[in-house]
Amino acid sequence: RRLAGEPVPLDRLWPQLADMGVLGINLPSPHGVMDLGAQEAAIASHLVAQAMGKTLATDPFISCCVVASPLLASLGTTAQKDVLLHAVAAGSTRITLAHAEGGPGSDLITIHTQARTIDGGYCLNGHKLGVLDAQGATHFIVAARTDGAPDDEEGVSLFLVASNQPGLSVRSSLGFDGGDVGELQLDNVKLDAAALLGPQDKALAALHHAVHRGMAALVSEASGAMEMVGDPGQYPFTRGIH
Repeated sequence: RRLAGEPVPLDRLWPQLADMGVLGINLPSPHGVMDLGAQEAAIASHLVAQAMGKTLATDPFISCCVVASPLLASLGTTAQKDVLLHAVAAGSTRITLAHAEGGPGSDLITIHTQARTIDGGYCLNGHKLGVLDAQGATHFIVAARTDGAPDDEEGVSLFLVASNQPGLSVRSSLGFDGGDVGELQLDNVKLDAAALLGPQDKALAALHHAVHRGMAALVSEASGAMEMVGDPGQYPFTRGIH
């Protein structure tokens, strides 16, 4: 942190990234300003994440722009995308994925959070851990089980949940890198049918892809941080020699 200096505050950095089109680099036209192909978007994401790592920025670029918003772009209805993706690219909306849970099983399949079908929609109950950048998120993509046992591959569905939805509480803490990591508690969170993201019971493959995309970006971010620390020109400073 001493080598990188203090990062630009998020309330200043995020609008700047939006103006440059960075927040929409993984979004297709008409939602993304650049309308990059998959390969170009992957390269651009790597470079942005690496640059963030060099400055130790604690922004939600990876959680929102690499993981969650492309997931919404691939699975969402036209209405869902029109409402949220333009706002993501403009920097006024931030989405993050909430999939991990406590207890045995660290894989993506083991999901205990339940989404029970009710008249005209769903009722969600459960607890999510390790939600990146939860505190400032306006929406969450929540993985919940609509069918089967907690470790069944079938029966996993995704839901769009607004941060101010009744029954949802968010608790945040600092991660090891100074970023925000949160927990979600869902107590009888009632959603209408339009909150379902993608096909019911069959979200696991898309969930895997989104998480792996985020892991690749985190590696890029870490490589940027290591490049900063490993710069020979910075060696005297890392040793405390002035």
